[in-house]
Amino acid sequence: MRHGWIVLLVVMAACSTTPAPQVDPEAPVADVAVQIVNHGWSDMVILLSTGGVWERLGQAGAAKSSSFFVPWRKLVGAGVVRLQADPTDGSRALISERLSVQPGKLVVWTLEHQLDQSTIAVY
Repeated sequence: MRHGWIVLLVVMAACSTTPAPQVDPEAPVADVAVQIVNHGWSDMVILLSTGGVWERLGQAGAAKSSSFFVPWRKLVGAGVVRLQADPTDGSRALISERLSVQPGKLVVWTLEHQLDQSTIAVY
């Protein structure tokens, strides 16, 4: 009889439901860093697209490096972004290919004077 109670207790414990842990939306998650290395002779307005919506990150000065930080909460659900460099001198803008990013990653976009020779990488 004693063995029957132990089996019953084990079965009841295995069938009990424990609520799933709740994710705190306020919990800190690492931002995505975007570094622009501008080798060009023109300042660049830098934009970020998530899901087709463009948002200005800031301006990258000519012949300078600039850093921007994007809160991960703005990218959740997407995780795929595109960047645009729009020269302030009115010349043609450059749009990057789609990039998959994760929290804490670093995107480095090196803009050359000839924009079509620019490179981008995610680290």
